Formats: sequence, structure tokens, C-alpha cells
Amino acid sequence: FIKEFVNSDNLLPVTQCGLTEADLSEMYPYTITIAMDQRNHELKGISWQNCPGAFIYRADIAETVLGVKSPEETQDKVGTWEDFLETAREVKEKSGGAVRILPSAAGLADIVMFGRKRPWVTPDGAFHMDEAVLEYLDIAYALGTEELTWETMPGTDGWDAGFSGNEVLGYFGGTEFLHQSVEENCGGEKTGQGTFGLWNICLGPVAYCSGGTWLGATAECSDTALAGEILKALCCEPEILTEIYEETEDYINHRTMMEDFSREGKGTLELLGGQDYIEAFSFSAYGAEAFWKVPYDRKMTELLEAQAAACLTGAKDRDTAVSDLIKAVSEAFPEIIAE
Repeated sequence: FIKEFVNSDNLLPVTQCGLTEADLSEMYPYTITIAMDQRNHELKGISWQNCPGAFIYRADIAETVLGVKSPEETQDKVGTWEDFLETAREVKEKSGGAVRILPSAAGLADIVMFGRKRPWVTPDGAFHMDEAVLEYLDIAYALGTEELTWETMPGTDGWDAGFSGNEVLGYFGGTEFLHQSVEENCGGEKTGQGTFGLWNICLGPVAYCSGGTWLGATAECSDTALAGEILKALCCEPEILTEIYEETEDYINHRTMMEDFSREGKGTLELLGGQDYIEAFSFSAYGAEAFWKVPYDRKMTELLEAQAAACLTGAKDRDTAVSDLIKAVSEAFPEIIAE
């Protein structure tokens, strides 16, 4: 919903607060694109963090069930959504039904949508059914009707059990998910305890971001110079960015600093068996695109997920879901030309 704010007159361009191209030069591309007012291409916010996402998986299960021994080999098994579904079937079959590729399809829509080539709605008010939407409905139908996940939802015991048990190959998540959900629920604090040390990261089918926080100055800002100092301090100042990184393990929004941290070995985690999480997440940090985001995205995703839920149960096929989605869009947004 950031686009609802930046595509409005409620925020000032950051240049009016004194920020320059030099201040923005080290920020990852999508963090700039996502905060851009699409009406006039003015930047209305900046962030101290990048929130790249990836496929975080159990390396030991991947080796046992799939015969892959590295993140690179695992990536070959999940590099496209077609590959991902085939691997999901392989995981279920070769484990004798004991393992699923994901705990559920929850949140998958947000990830698949990062493969979009055009927005839901163009400036002329026309609605577009991107290929990624069709792909997501096909994925949901396959995952549900073929029982390729455990259908457990985030926050439930079944979902959390996957971090310390042996029934789930992996999860889609960002750096916060890795440091909190995985690390805090893996059942140990050092190698040999629970699943600590048994995890790895690969990109998965698409580069994507997982959340994020942006700062901006309101149109009524009474002191733009002070606002600019705050923005620069929190989002551009290396000393403060270093403190944020060391205290929170955020993937900070400074390319050179993150590359330096990686070279210094600060990204190497015992949780990941010694893998460098900075390097692993860099594929999404650099590759995630957000040019297709518009203020309609949040509601459109809700409408899409409602149709996907029917595909998961087999109540609808892809074509029926598409037809019903177009009807739902027309009802929710009469001003949009949806055909």
C-alpha cells in the first residue's frame, strides 16, 4: 500500500528536503522504484533497509530426497515455477508422502506477482491480466489438488513445527524471516541442536522483496531541512547504517556496505551451515523489480487470493477463476475497464 501514499500529494519529493542523487546512489534499485510517484516520477520516500526474499530450505532434506548437495544444485530444481511444481511432486513421491515442499501456499501470491511484466491497471484505466496471475492460479490449483503442501497456515502449530521437524523442505521468506522465524523456532542455538545449521538459501523462481519500510516528509512538513537531516542520517549515513545492521541484521540499503560486510565474513551464519546470507539474498536485493506496482495492488491481491483459494480446493479451474476475478474487479472498481 506504499503506492497509495507516494502516488498522492500528501508527501513531498525527497529532493525538497535536500536529498541529492549522490545520497541515493548506493540504494538498491527496487527501493527507489517502489517509492516513486508514478504520475510525475518524483521520489517521495527512501528506506534504510532492503528486504530481499529467497527460498530458505533444509539442505539435509534436499540432499536425502532430491540428491542435491548445494544451493546452486537446489536452485536448478526450483528455478522456474514449472520446475518448482515438478520438484514439489518429486519431494512428495520420493519421501513416500512424508515431506512437502512448503507448509502451505500462504503468501505465495505476493511472491509470484514479482514476476509480472505489467501492472494491474495502466494509466488509461485499463485492467490487465498478466501472465503471472494466470501462472499463480495454475500453481494454486496444482498445489491444492495434488496435495503438495501440508495446508498449514502461518502462526499455527503445524506451520511452526516445520522449522524443527522433518516434514517441510522449505519456506519463502526474507532476512527478517530467516533471523526470527527460522532461527528462533529451529530448536537449537548451535549446530547439532534441532535443525540449527541444516538450512541453506537459494533464490527460487523469482527475485522478490518481502516487506519494507520507507520514510518521507508530509506535504505540511514545517521544517524540510530538519526532515532531510533525519532522512539522510537514517538512510544514508554509513555509521548509523552499520549500527542498524549490527543490532538488527537488517539487509541495509547500501550496496557497497553490504558487499564489504560479505567480504569481511559478516554474512556467514552457522544457522546456514556457514553459507553467506548476504550473498544468497543479493540475487533478490539486486534483481527484484517493482515497476508494476500501483495503488490497486493490495485489493487486487485480495481478490486474486479469494479465487486462488477455490483453485486450491479444486472447486474452480483456472479459466473459471479468471472469469470470476474479472467480475470481482469490475464490482470493486467500477472506474476500471475490466474485460
